[in-house]
Amino acid sequence: MVEGNNNKRRNTVISRNKQDQYIRELELENKKLETKVKELEDDTEKMEEKINTLEQNSTEHVALMNKNTQLKNQIEEITESFEILIDSFEIFKEEFTKNFKKLDNQLFIARDCINDDQGENQFEVDYTQQYRYNDNSDYSISNYHPPSEYIKIKFVDQNDFEVPFRVQYGTNMGKLKKAYAEHNGVSVNTYRFLFNGIRVTDDDTPNILRMKEGDSLKAIL
Repeated sequence: MVEGNNNKRRNTVISRNKQDQYIRELELENKKLETKVKELEDDTEKMEEKINTLEQNSTEHVALMNKNTQLKNQIEEITESFEILIDSFEIFKEEFTKNFKKLDNQLFIARDCINDDQGENQFEVDYTQQYRYNDNSDYSISNYHPPSEYIKIKFVDQNDFEVPFRVQYGTNMGKLKKAYAEHNGVSVNTYRFLFNGIRVTDDDTPNILRMKEGDSLKAIL
């Protein structure tokens, strides 16, 4: 009888030990889960902070999409949300596809073009402006520069006399053409301005013309 009671006590102790061990394991797992949740919350906070920073301080709008999403639809959605025209965007991505074909890349970047004369929150909308490109153009993101960034370019006349300018990438060429003509004491209308054999319009900018540091424009009387 005594031996039977001892066995019961022993079994009870073993059972309680197992329960205690199980509870400790559960508590340990719970702590691990709490740590993981805290890490995820921290990551989410950092991500939201980064997104907010981009929205407030940058003119860059990034959109993620499925591989079968039409680029045209995505652009229209962005322009509607910002209430501006598609023509006021320069579109860049790693591999440019014409006619808004389906993307192989899941990410594209659209940067709005801001007029130097307007406030930083106002967009330049021009119904007639066309962004020129050819089949051999490299439309990688590295070709685009923020409109406020500076570049050194020069005007070269028929006698190879050079006049340098340091301007912003978003500066309208009409301003530069006028400044160059006034520098020479000649009416701007007497000149034809060419870049790589293409006539330069007043609405062009160094960004639109894909100009690089040190590039020159030909000024022909």
